[in-house]
Amino acid sequence: MEIDEIKNLVLRWLYEKASKDYVAHKLFDLKVFAAEHDINRELIGRIYEELEREHFFNIRAAGMVVEPNIGALIYCEEHGLVDPAVVEKQNDIRKRILEACVDIHEEKLSAYAYGGPGDMICKRANISRHDFDNNVEILAYQDYFEQQYPLDIWRIAPRGRETVKELRKRRKRLAEFENLKAGNDITPQARGHKIEDLLAEVIGEEGWKVKTGERPQGMEYDIVFSKDHEYFLVSCKWEKEAAQGEVVQLLITRAHDAGYYAGVFVSMLGYTDNCLVLAKERKTNQKVLLFGPEDVESLFSNAEAIFSDKKWFSDLLDEKIQKLVHQNIILVDGVSN
Repeated sequence: MEIDEIKNLVLRWLYEKASKDYVAHKLFDLKVFAAEHDINRELIGRIYEELEREHFFNIRAAGMVVEPNIGALIYCEEHGLVDPAVVEKQNDIRKRILEACVDIHEEKLSAYAYGGPGDMICKRANISRHDFDNNVEILAYQDYFEQQYPLDIWRIAPRGRETVKELRKRRKRLAEFENLKAGNDITPQARGHKIEDLLAEVIGEEGWKVKTGERPQGMEYDIVFSKDHEYFLVSCKWEKEAAQGEVVQLLITRAHDAGYYAGVFVSMLGYTDNCLVLAKERKTNQKVLLFGPEDVESLFSNAEAIFSDKKWFSDLLDEKIQKLVHQNIILVDGVSN
């Protein structure tokens, strides 16, 4: 095995050991790992030195006995060294801890969570003390939590409160989207306007400048968003059938006449074959990007991913642009056309 591969195995081993049972100081002997994996002393010594230079240890005792620090544990999660299901479970626990603390704070039960520490938090979050102890220091390392010394008292930090606020806003937006999909007591036109509002929220939260319902030269459009002098004209439809070619052609004409970088059409019932052909064989150089129902759903279904820095809309938009510009492919719902 390459040395980097062995280093990753060591880090994963330390992560699994540290997460298994909570103790005050989690000390693990790298020589034990070496014996389990038939690695000679010289090589494990080199790996120990490299991990030490990368500041992955809190404690270094005699004979390569170490305690991994929080940075090492986070590194394992962020670089795919841990089973994704394990990371998802830990993130769920962290969300529960943060939400419990916000509830405690809002109900003014206590400015801090006392007792043990974290007994009040564990009860509210419906988690074990073991889960709390294994995750609260990671939350503190990432500035979601604060600890008051010398007392062993935890409290949620401003970043933690803002994160819970964002989480609950995303959940509300997802619930509104699911209600729109159910189509209860709403006209297609009203449903189109509502999906426009929800999409505008998502786009704006990713740093784009967004305007809705404007009328350039007397023509109504749904959304215009921009960044770095590149403007995109958006039309949203949630009709009873797939979008036809003429509606996309109208968007292309409007975007071209107004000098926009691209027209973006959103159809929650998909597109006819004729529409897809027209989008590829446009008569001008005007770019047109098509979003289908699965594309749109992907922008709302990540509500729980609050610990990710991924920009879902911007990344999807960029992927569609790259496919169109470099391969003349219209990407809709993950399918190339």
